[in-house]
Formats: sequence, C-alpha cells, structure tokens
Amino acid sequence: MPKSKHFRDSVHGYISIPDAYCDYFIDTPIFQRIHEIDQTGMRVLFPCARHDRFSHSLGVYYLGRKAFYNFMINSKPAFTSIKNDLWLTYENSFLIACLLHDCAHSPFSHIFEWYYDYKCDSDQPSKLNELLINAIDDKDFRKDYIAREKRNLSPSPHEKASAYVAFSHYKEGINKCHANPYLIVRMILGCLHFAPENDEKRLENCLIELLNGSAIDVDKLDYILRDTWSSGVNNIMIDIDRLLFSLTVRSRDKKLSFKKQALNSIRSVIDGRNYLYKWIYGHHKIIYNQYLLEESLRKLAEIVCPDDSSTFLRALFSIESFEREIELSEKWKIYLPNDHDIIFLLKQYYKEIPEAEEYLFRCKHKVALWKTFEEFRYHFEDIGEEHRPEIYFVAEERLNKKWPQEVYTKRFVLCEVQPKLAGIKEGEILVQLDEEEFVPYTRLFGEYRTEKRYYFYLYVPKELLKYKGEIIGELKKI
Repeated sequence: MPKSKHFRDSVHGYISIPDAYCDYFIDTPIFQRIHEIDQTGMRVLFPCARHDRFSHSLGVYYLGRKAFYNFMINSKPAFTSIKNDLWLTYENSFLIACLLHDCAHSPFSHIFEWYYDYKCDSDQPSKLNELLINAIDDKDFRKDYIAREKRNLSPSPHEKASAYVAFSHYKEGINKCHANPYLIVRMILGCLHFAPENDEKRLENCLIELLNGSAIDVDKLDYILRDTWSSGVNNIMIDIDRLLFSLTVRSRDKKLSFKKQALNSIRSVIDGRNYLYKWIYGHHKIIYNQYLLEESLRKLAEIVCPDDSSTFLRALFSIESFEREIELSEKWKIYLPNDHDIIFLLKQYYKEIPEAEEYLFRCKHKVALWKTFEEFRYHFEDIGEEHRPEIYFVAEERLNKKWPQEVYTKRFVLCEVQPKLAGIKEGEILVQLDEEEFVPYTRLFGEYRTEKRYYFYLYVPKELLKYKGEIIGELKKI
C-alpha cells in the first residue's frame, strides 16, 4: 500500500490520500489557492458556513474513491475485455479528476466565473473554448466538445478553466501517477464520447458521468452534504453508502445504472439538491449580498481603469494569473487571485463605492419587499408567468418616477432569480430490477419534473417599506 496522508474532514471523517497525490497536486500553489475560495455565499445567512473549495475537493475525492470501488466490483463482469492494469489507470484518472475538478474555480464561488470568458461583444467566440481545444490538441476531443457546444451542453466557465489548468499545469504529475490527462479533462468537463465504439470508451463514459453527470454524481453529492452540514438546515437525509454500493452498468450497452436497493436514495438526492436551491442559494439575503459584490467589483474596475474597465476585469480573472503576476493597473498586480484579494481591493476604495461599504461592513441599507418565490407568485398571481419578466425590465424606471429622489437616499434594486432546479427525465437514470432487467427510474415512479421558477426580488430603502402595497400596485400596472 502506498504511503498516505490523512485529512480530518467535518463531513466525512478521515480522508486518506496517497503521498504522491499530495506531492503532485495538493501541495502546490494552485491547489492551495482554493483554501481561500468560499464554497458558497451562504455566510451572510449562516455565519458558521465557513467551508471552501479545498475541503469540497477532498470530499469529492473521498466519495469518488468509494464510488469507483463499488462501480468496479459490480461492473467488472460486464467489462471482461478491460485488463487490471487499465482498471488501475482508470482509477488513478478518476480520483485525480475528483481532486482537480475545481482547481481553477473563480473567487467567490459562481458569482464571478463568467469573467473567465469575459467578452466586450457577445458575438466574440469563447476564449476558453479556443484555449482548451488548442491545449488538448486531440481530434476526438475536439469533435465531441464542439458537438456538445452545438447541443447547448457547454460546460460552465469554471469547469473549462479547471480542465485547462489541470492539463497544462499538472500533466507531468498525472503521467507520473499512471493516469490519463486526456480522460481527466473529459471528466472535469463532463464531455462524453459520442457513439462510443468500444468498451473502453463506454467505461470512460460511465466514469465521466460519475464525476460530472446530469442527475447524480460525486460532485453534487458532496456539496449537498457539505452545504447542508455547514448551514445546519434540516435538509433531507441521503443514504450515501447505500447509493454508492449500488453503482453498476447495464451489460447490453454498458450504461451507468443503479441497483434497485438505491431506489429510496435516488429521489432523496434530487430533493436534497432542490431544497438547497429553493431555500438557501435563492434566499433574498444571499441574492442581495451577491448583488452588492458584483456591483462593487464593476465600480472598482471603473475606478482603477476609468478608460477601459474591461481590461481590469479580464486581467483579474485571466487564466494567465495562474502562471505569473498580472498587472491590473499601474498600482496593483495579481497572482493566483482568491476571495481575500478582491476584498483587499474593495477596502482600498470602499469610501468611493457605497455597495462595497454595505458589503464589507454588513450595513445593509435595503430590504426585500417580498422574501420568497411563493410570496412573489401570490402578489403577481393575476399576471401571466410569461409577462412577469416584462415587469423586471421597466420596474426601476417606473418606481423612480413614482418615488422621486427626495423621498429616499438610494435607488431601487431588482435581482432576477432562476434557481437551477433538477428533475429526473425519461431514461436519465437506469435501475437494475433483476439480473438482466434494467428499467428507467421514471418507469417506476413517473417522470419527476420540477416546476420552472422565474422571479425577482425588489430591494427598497427601509423607509419605503410602509409603501409596500403601493409599490406592488405600481408594478402590477406595468
């Protein structure tokens, strides 16, 4: 057995990781950087939710190790052509991908990740797509990646950035650990082989889905458990071990499947994830805090680079900052940017940026006029869902005319919310009932569709709360 280091994790207990993985990946500046990247923006609501992308990455590794072992034991009879040494390569590749899947995550979780692909013009091509395709330089990857883009299955910017950084910065260590860097890129991106022609590619597709799948994967499992634990909310319980013990494949086409013992756990994963999106990630205080942070950064860029604020933003969130110091302005440089770097910059200019002062010192000047989707729907139930976005786009101008500047000191703030609620679609999850009988989960329980939600919060100065009825009435006139 290789020598290992042990990490004490609050969610999973002790996590044992081989020394080689620590030397080549964890104990490096790029990976240590994610110690200072918050997992979520929940701390404004739950002060104890101090967890980061580092602990999450170790947690995904821990669950990935369990998942791979059970998957291999249960599916080996279906993959008779796969030799033991290739199984070992797949294991190393999968576990390293679990570790590195967030290695280039942007500061402050998902709020700023789109700046990795920042464009001054919406018609510009994706910078990250070009970087990735040129770096990987593999015709099969290029074909599959472009096909996914055309089907609107593009990975998120932080996945593209992490795949690029994993390949360009860790390739030597990956090779030394007898793993496949090209497969690791696919796993991080969720980039499946289309129409796989042999068992090797079919097996690789199973492992890709185990890390970055559409319904259930070890990344989602860890953040559901970790965000629930750190917030302290009474979310639904998930029997993780029972779920992972049941991983298998359908022998006919080698599709990733679950044994019937996991039936009670599958729905729990979807419900647990949706609970977080409905009641935590979309909470009115968290959304307002994100608005303050985004607006603060936008104004900071205009102050630091008044002639071209986009130059500042492109530099702050550039992939090159993982390799060397990048000049933000004549005064500031950045290297391996994290949450604290942005907070430091905001503190230099908080007197010039009211939103930064609100964010940094928690002196909130506005409150939400309604606080949940249900309350929003109640207030606008006589307005069709298709027309509610129209209110959002003209509300601020309309309200400013009704309540002119002398009545309040700051303007109205509107924030759209479209939670990424998940369901289970036909054929998305297969369940093994008997040795050769595999059926879609939806055949057993019906298609599990989630309600599509569009709503927005309206934040007003505290002194305008007494006009709540009038304000909502004015919005309904729109």
